[in-house]
Amino acid sequence: MGCFISLSFLVPTLLKAQAVFGEVKYTQTNDWTKIATALPYLSQEEKDRIQFSWGKGRGYSEKMRLLFNDSTSYYSYIQDDKSEESIWSYKKNTFEINRNFRLNKMQDRIGLLGKNYLVKDEIPKRKWKIHNEIKEVSGYVCMKAETYDSIKSQRIVAWFTDKILVPAGPAEFGGLPGLILEIDINDQSSLITAEEVKLNTQTLWPKSNTKGKAIDYKKYQSIVKTYIADCIERRRNPFWDLRY
Repeated sequence: MGCFISLSFLVPTLLKAQAVFGEVKYTQTNDWTKIATALPYLSQEEKDRIQFSWGKGRGYSEKMRLLFNDSTSYYSYIQDDKSEESIWSYKKNTFEINRNFRLNKMQDRIGLLGKNYLVKDEIPKRKWKIHNEIKEVSGYVCMKAETYDSIKSQRIVAWFTDKILVPAGPAEFGGLPGLILEIDINDQSSLITAEEVKLNTQTLWPKSNTKGKAIDYKKYQSIVKTYIADCIERRRNPFWDLRY
């Protein structure tokens, strides 16, 4: 049984509770067979053909990292990632996620459709539902939370630990009373898992890059929604170009 909680009052409390900083290395793995066969325009025969041709199992993994302290976080690719390319891989568009928890501000630099966008706004609030389930991720006991992304039609399960009291996480996910160490999107169609957690170690943060077309979060979401709708109408997988 889960429960809805209001998280707005928790973030300031968390930030005052402890001063902590560190780095988390994640692996994100996409199962392109699952992603493709979930597309609404495909017939069952087409889905079966994809299953037969592509087989089961995840097709592509990449290494990411999160830098964080008690007021800010930064998430992007690991620059020296030597992950092997495959037929499932997609072009690595710009993806730099910046959060300032104290000011409740985001400044994300995201590549989409050949353009770099600088998305500046307040940090978007997700409606998380916290459940009475726990599991271990990278040596930490984590609690389960769930939300839904109506733009991408994604059921998102997060596993977060209250042993690291920062409301950060991988990709664009956060806002929970503890650091998110795993994200499961649509029953492991995409899985982001912490492989290594380093606390209280000094890491050089990259310089802020502000090159890109400045838009707010609502406008960015509108671009994504329109692109997905256009791709579905044309019977094309939007996630070949759009980050899943």
